Amino acid sequence: SLGSRVVNGMLRVEFFLFQTPHTLRVLCCLAALLLLGSCAAEEVRPIGPSAELPELEVKREVVQGTHVRQPFKIRNRGTEDLRIESFQAPPELQPATYPSVLKPDEEGEIVLGFDTTGLTGAGILSAHFTTNEPVKSRHTLILELRIVPVVEVRPQNRVYFFGAPRGELVRKELEIVNHQDQPLRIEELIVPESGGVTAELSTLSEGRHYRLALTLQPDAPPGRSEETLELRTDSPTFPRIPIFVRYQRDARIRTEPNQVVYSRILQSGLDQEWVAHKRVLVEDTEGGPDFRILAATVDVPFIGVETEVREPGVSYLVHLRIDPERAVKGTIDGTLVIRTNHPEFPELRLPVTGSIE
Repeated sequence: SLGSRVVNGMLRVEFFLFQTPHTLRVLCCLAALLLLGSCAAEEVRPIGPSAELPELEVKREVVQGTHVRQPFKIRNRGTEDLRIESFQAPPELQPATYPSVLKPDEEGEIVLGFDTTGLTGAGILSAHFTTNEPVKSRHTLILELRIVPVVEVRPQNRVYFFGAPRGELVRKELEIVNHQDQPLRIEELIVPESGGVTAELSTLSEGRHYRLALTLQPDAPPGRSEETLELRTDSPTFPRIPIFVRYQRDARIRTEPNQVVYSRILQSGLDQEWVAHKRVLVEDTEGGPDFRILAATVDVPFIGVETEVREPGVSYLVHLRIDPERAVKGTIDGTLVIRTNHPEFPELRLPVTGSIE
């Protein structure tokens, strides 16, 4: 029951508990809950051996030439000895060390080793082991590595300028990072004389960190091009750092795609439009307004060609269709020739390839 009274100017609430059967049942329930809470505060140990591995997967970035030593902690939470009965790892992860037996509540380490000499790039390696646990006795450890060169070019030493609009300046940046103990100084930057790509080198941290800015010039010639820049250093080990540059500057008159590929097709399927039909977009990227296709031909006798105006004075579609009645089995090797009224691009030539089986 509940009562109240005023004591020294304050309201005091008092509980009165009477020993009735119902009250005794409530007291028993409260005592049981307190007991369970006390037990829960203590770790419940699994019966038998039980492996606990806080970390099953590790990601690391290391410098080329580093001998990696990666430990994985293991603990026996069970009430009996934990035994590692078998261990399997690829040769790259040897030597691997591990405890053969762990007493109850004993901790140990499984250590995976990996030699990165002569290697760069990213990879995932795994090791598997089995124990004498009654359930879930097979475990897998994963080591994910990113191996960076001693002298690293970020994000890579290849730069691509594809689909660069005609007349626009496009800029990309690289960083050169020296992971050696001794400093590395870049003494010379050699750039091809074509003028399509220019380069500017700046120092972020002397001997350690540099930035290379590459710019595709607005007047770079249209089409595809490949160039190689070179950084010359004072290091006898890394005297030259090549930077490979590829770019494709769209011409004013462009085609999409730049070749017609039929791949391997069955003669029995040529009556289907999606198999026999290909199309090419021809476009004046500067918006015309007087651009025209004068003629389109292909030197494959069983392929017909038609042109369609997509946007007058600006863009056209060239349709190619294989005539199933005239097609013969064998290799398709021809050229689509598109004649235009543009003085700079009077003729466009696209390879036509594939095979009919």
